[in-house]
Amino acid sequence: MAAWLDRTVDRLDRVSLSTLLLANGLLFLFVLLAHGSALLLVRSGKPNVFGAAFELVYLSIPVACVSILLAPLAWLVPRTRETVLRAHTFLLGCLAALAVWFAVDVIAAGVPSTAEFVWNPLFFAFLVGYPVYLVRRSLVSPAVLERPPIRYAHVIAVGASLLLSALIYWRIYEAAAP
Repeated sequence: MAAWLDRTVDRLDRVSLSTLLLANGLLFLFVLLAHGSALLLVRSGKPNVFGAAFELVYLSIPVACVSILLAPLAWLVPRTRETVLRAHTFLLGCLAALAVWFAVDVIAAGVPSTAEFVWNPLFFAFLVGYPVYLVRRSLVSPAVLERPPIRYAHVIAVGASLLLSALIYWRIYEAAAP
């Protein structure tokens, strides 16, 4: 198992900057489509079924637009790739921190009653683990990367996110019990 994990981490560390930038651009496009659709629904008169989290669309849509525009810039001007990747890393890291904060809030306060609540542990694991992976790739020096806690930081983050998801499912079960 340890050898498989080492090989997988090594393969992930060899992913090119241009591939990461393309993936980030697609992620921000997904955010723009999802949040833009929610904004259009509410603005067209449909009821807000998203709860208090809806207000985040006014921040996430401009951030997604800027990030989507930065991705082609990095492809066209290769010397900007590391800078753009760092900007994407920061923005996705903020998104991950917000998601973790929301998860902890659900665990502490219970399932929100203002909106239909759904939870996807695999999406949450990706949302938490991928930015940690990007931090390793874009902000950590190669000498530090080989230290075990840093080398496996994204794996640890995914494990922690799955634990949070299990606690959220416990809260969902608790809320649904008579």
